[in-house]
Amino acid sequence: MKKTVLIVIDACRHDYLNRDITPFLDSLKKSGEYTKKIIPGNGFCERTEIFTGKKPIDTGFFTAIDYSRNRKQNAMITWVLSFFNFMLRLLPFALIERIVRRLLWEYSIRTSHPMHPQNIPLNLIKYFSLTEDYVDMREKGALGYTSIFDYMRSKSLRFFYDSFTALNLSSRGNDQDRLNLVLNNAKDNFSLYLIYIGNLDAVGHKYGPCSTEINNAIQKMDKQLSNFSEKFSSINPEAEYIYLGDHG
Repeated sequence: MKKTVLIVIDACRHDYLNRDITPFLDSLKKSGEYTKKIIPGNGFCERTEIFTGKKPIDTGFFTAIDYSRNRKQNAMITWVLSFFNFMLRLLPFALIERIVRRLLWEYSIRTSHPMHPQNIPLNLIKYFSLTEDYVDMREKGALGYTSIFDYMRSKSLRFFYDSFTALNLSSRGNDQDRLNLVLNNAKDNFSLYLIYIGNLDAVGHKYGPCSTEINNAIQKMDKQLSNFSEKFSSINPEAEYIYLGDHG
């Protein structure tokens, strides 16, 4: 079975490949199809664009979290916020806020529509919800348009999603953990493997896109992808790879 591996590299700017520190990805520019710069639609729901080919104006997915007029106030959230107001009289605000946000997250991940409270003011959380991740985008018709998952299902093809990312799913570890997860399932009957690489986004936000730290992270990523590709191809010699920077 021919396999395709889609690797989405979060916040991988196109000019990161111009710094002579990515020998593996640079080699692919010469041997494969290379598009220097992809401009996503306005907004921050790139995964929906990738999986459906539709723009935010079509899907209605613009930001990952937005104001939800139809969201009903949750009794548990009301109770937790009341607890927060009570405990403020006894303990420092910062400590209690961390406890409350943790309680909200622990409760949320046990519901059908989990959402991390982020830094949304606690008294406003009940008015916000996820957008593209409000439901599992792998489900039939979840994104409002035919997605790659809908198409594959119609062709009786299987996809491996455990190494990808979504705001309503628990973390699968770091980048190397997700790459290893795919390698552990490389022999299975999957036609498409989806991998999320997130370290560049974290480092870029903290240190900036022109820092020594981001250059080190880029070099590390390039080596990780090279090692992964070599190992996966040794198991599946005809495998094809798509490396995509989703924004930046």
